[in-house]
Amino acid sequence: MNRLLNKFLNITVTIVTIVCKANTSSASHEDIAYNNAFIAFNQAKAGDSDAVKKATDLFCQLSQQYPQNPLYRAYCGSVTTMQAKNAWFPMTTNLLNKCY
Repeated sequence: MNRLLNKFLNITVTIVTIVCKANTSSASHEDIAYNNAFIAFNQAKAGDSDAVKKATDLFCQLSQQYPQNPLYRAYCGSVTTMQAKNAWFPMTTNLLNKCY
């Protein structure tokens, strides 16, 4: 199940990145914030549970700061799913919808 979820996340992120990359703003502060969030995302994807929280916070902040860029919202949803996967208390998964 986890392998299937990981494959789905990888495919989804790849498609969204290709489709939405043209919409990414060229502001240098935005680029730096995206790069930091993307590094945290890759660490989270590799299994670092501390990076999951960091990536969630960074991408959800980017999503709120730049609502015109759907790429950030897609990453926010992806890392929120990773965070829900690591949650041990059932009610916690319902509270992880702060991006939406």
